[in-house]
Amino acid sequence: MARTNLKSLLAILGWADVPDVQTLEDRLGYQTIGSIEFDLSRIYDDLSDVYGYSENMDKRIRPSPTIDSIFWKTGGALCPAGKSIWDYLPYLDVAISSAHSTTNAKIDRKITYMDFWSEADDEIVLTITTDNHALPPLAVVGIPDGATLVRVVVILKIALIRDTSGSNNAINGIASLGVDSDYAFGSVATAIIIPDNGWEVIVANSKDRAGDVMIGTYDVKSEITGNGTFYAQLRNIACDGNNLKLKDVCWGVRIYFY
Repeated sequence: MARTNLKSLLAILGWADVPDVQTLEDRLGYQTIGSIEFDLSRIYDDLSDVYGYSENMDKRIRPSPTIDSIFWKTGGALCPAGKSIWDYLPYLDVAISSAHSTTNAKIDRKITYMDFWSEADDEIVLTITTDNHALPPLAVVGIPDGATLVRVVVILKIALIRDTSGSNNAINGIASLGVDSDYAFGSVATAIIIPDNGWEVIVANSKDRAGDVMIGTYDVKSEITGNGTFYAQLRNIACDGNNLKLKDVCWGVRIYFY
């Protein structure tokens, strides 16, 4: 590439004070990487706002006719026939890598999660009468200020299930675990469905059966919104015979956020 062409190219990039005697390598010696990083990352930020981020953004998006003419075509005053600016990119590797690092850090939203658990209730007694049973409250602490919640799922843990009716026993009808930010349960969000005939105890084998761990499929971030105290309730639940005892019952949440 002739130096006059190089000078014209750098002028378009905003470096109009480059003498004819300087090469691109010379200019990069005076132009700090920080300045180049700022210019390129600002372009990338603008593009990400308009188009959404892509790892191939720099190869896929043509930001303007001027940049298009430089980076995507061969021939013409700035790019001699058979050449393009891509032939000269090795000189810009350091600057572009630095700009990518900065840009990726800004627009790469890494999702992480935190788990929180309530204390355990020693025993919840289910009967043939449909009822609601509150679980111990749960505290969420340490979600960073300004975090955006992506999804919140609930886990229910029971250590052991015991029948005291003397007959086979199980859940009678479909029940649920609901959660709320209000201890009065004024706006409950369903977190887990407990199926009919779940938690069955076959007394011919034993009056006791192993407990259960259930992971909800519902997103409950409408109620569990971040740091705070939250409440859970076994709702509309009954069993076939008196009684079905749930031992050491607790619940937890996994909060995904960025």
